[in-house]
Amino acid sequence: MDAEEAIIRERITTSEANYKRLLKICMAMVSEKTPSLETVASSSQALNIELDSYEMMLNQLQLQLNMNEKEIHKYEEQKNEGNATILELTQKSVELQDKLANAQVIRAQKEECSAMVDEMVKPKKVMLDEGDRKVPIIALLNSSRAEDQKLNESLSEEINELEVQKAKYQAVWDSRRAQFDQFSNSVDEFAESFLKRVRAGADRDGDSSREATPFEGEGEVDDDDTDHNVDNATENYDSVAGTPVPPQTPREQSAAPVVNTDSKEAEAEDVEMAY
Repeated sequence: MDAEEAIIRERITTSEANYKRLLKICMAMVSEKTPSLETVASSSQALNIELDSYEMMLNQLQLQLNMNEKEIHKYEEQKNEGNATILELTQKSVELQDKLANAQVIRAQKEECSAMVDEMVKPKKVMLDEGDRKVPIIALLNSSRAEDQKLNESLSEEINELEVQKAKYQAVWDSRRAQFDQFSNSVDEFAESFLKRVRAGADRDGDSSREATPFEGEGEVDDDDTDHNVDNATENYDSVAGTPVPPQTPREQSAAPVVNTDSKEAEAEDVEMAY
């Protein structure tokens, strides 16, 4: 058994010896039918002694109870301090993990830069024999300050040239992008205008065919009107340049096929659905 546990058991264990002695004296006093004065006096004295002893025991128990409460309060404070310490250590652990991750990233970047530099200066490496061992030595590491300055200036010039080249590529890209947007807008405008023209042509063809059909009781249609209707039906625009097609001759107009209004309207709907 642990010493601290033994102390705790001793504190919480209550002895019944005082209580039993007090009970025995009280039972002896009430059991005698005709007690003498001496017996009553001695029993009263013993009873007072046992009551004082029992009261002292109760006071001792109260002191132990107060002490236990103080110790409990102390243990609670230590527990709170321990929790605060654990929380602080947890935060430090998270910060250290972040620092470790950043250090690993920096180390990887340094290794990458070292590999790039090694690749750049690889042609300038020389091999030196040291005890039958070939050791690579980079000549630039032993260069003078003037050579280093010259190398830095060369690298700066190369960086500036690359920046200028990047700006040119960006300008070309922006120009191509603007041309593409302009071309796309032109295609959209052409498609919209083409659909309008097809619909307008189909409407004019329908009106012209209705005007050209003679009704009962009317005479024949004039040749000039027929030629005019045929010109309206065959009118169209070039798909690229937007220039009108030249008018047909009377012979070409007479040989032209009959325009079907329904087919033109269907064609207009197909073109609209395609776009």
